[in-house]
Amino acid sequence: MRLTSPLPMKKLLLLLVLAALSAVYLSCSERNSATGSADTIYSGGDIITINDASPAAEALAVKDGKILAVGTKADVLKHQGKATKMVDLGGKTMLPGFIDGHSHFINALSVANQACVYPPPFGPGDSIAGIIDALKKTQKEQNIPPGEFIMAYGYDENALPADHKLGADDLDPHFPDNPVIVGHVSMHGAVLNSLALKKY
Repeated sequence: MRLTSPLPMKKLLLLLVLAALSAVYLSCSERNSATGSADTIYSGGDIITINDASPAAEALAVKDGKILAVGTKADVLKHQGKATKMVDLGGKTMLPGFIDGHSHFINALSVANQACVYPPPFGPGDSIAGIIDALKKTQKEQNIPPGEFIMAYGYDENALPADHKLGADDLDPHFPDNPVIVGHVSMHGAVLNSLALKKY
């Protein structure tokens, strides 16, 4: 007994080929939509990743506000689509976004003319003598007259020897005629000499 098909063999073969091609196309479409093309690709500058395994990259791809890929330009360009925006960094450096939930940016202006007493390497604040010298230098350079405040910032008691921290008894002999305020590195405290304490 011979089976006959209502469709001629050529049409049946054509339908099978079209079905197979459709399946391949749909699987590729699903994979592309899952990974998707990048909205933007950045390259042409130093891209710092803050990742010890790969601290720098040549290119970075972003999709929907999130990093899609980072690495060599060749690898990242695999995510380029027709609508991908290409950004040339022009040799500039790209850094991750830093979110600082507690800063005192405005205080940078208020300490601009004060003595810097941070611990090394930024200041002399690892000894009381270093702090006193920085205060005297500021007093001299700014010609601060008797009765006027001499101020410093960046004091960190943890940088001093454990057996002696800065106090009024350290400041008073050197500044008997000036109130002195030595602001803490946290900007949430200070050490004052006796004259400054009397004024407050």
